[in-house]
Amino acid sequence: AIDDAVVEFKTMVKALHATGLEVILDVVFNHTAEGNEDGPLFNFKGFDNSVYYRLPADKRLYDNVTGTGNTVNCESAQVRELIVDCLKYWTEEMHVDGFRFDLATVLGRDAGGFNEHSDFFNAVRAESALERVKLIAEPWDVGWGGYQLGRFPPGWLEWNDRYRDTVRSFWRRDMGRIG
Repeated sequence: AIDDAVVEFKTMVKALHATGLEVILDVVFNHTAEGNEDGPLFNFKGFDNSVYYRLPADKRLYDNVTGTGNTVNCESAQVRELIVDCLKYWTEEMHVDGFRFDLATVLGRDAGGFNEHSDFFNAVRAESALERVKLIAEPWDVGWGGYQLGRFPPGWLEWNDRYRDTVRSFWRRDMGRIG
């Protein structure tokens, strides 16, 4: 943005819509930039770790199924509300058409692992402002049982990483493949 990021973004979305293109945002709600217990303090870390982050038995440490050192705690009502409010803002104010969720399996994790009926998915489904937006899950994380392709609830589309990786490998001529 040069002068007013909000106005310029809305103008861009309007122009793209005028050409028939939809706007899908890539969103990362599964971790923050703060990293693990040795990482910097920017916003949630230390404010209320047990609300914002998944913590193992040793509460000084952070659960890490994202590969970044911390995992956001979508079992927390405050975290779910924060994410849903963010999605509503981008939908209602900025007029985006959908979201691609990075490592979306994290969002549906509870104490038992991935749960396609989790409170997070229920909260998104219950928000009327999100009824018509596209919800696209990257269906994996690095935790146990992390690959969940085909397991997201109705209304969710899924990013097929295996297909993407196979096509990319073909084009790159990996392992002697002819591209």
